[in-house]
Amino acid sequence: MAETPADIQGLSYEDALKQLEALIRKLETGSIDLADSIASYERGAALAAHCSKLLEATEQKVERLVLGADGKPAEEPLPRLDEDE
Repeated sequence: MAETPADIQGLSYEDALKQLEALIRKLETGSIDLADSIASYERGAALAAHCSKLLEATEQKVERLVLGADGKPAEEPLPRLDEDE
């Protein structure tokens, strides 16, 4: 996999998503030439990968509060969507 460009690595999830949405709109109009379409597609793929990476990192940090056997609140990781509870 190609390394994520430095200007994308510094983007927040929200900013990367906004850029990705703008690129998608640009590609959907079909008003750009082939070379620009290819460059936009490549940047969009890098933005999508960056967003995915940020979401995975956030998902690993999310925990839920539960009541322990002693009746006190405790934290436990949320189960992954592909796991059974």
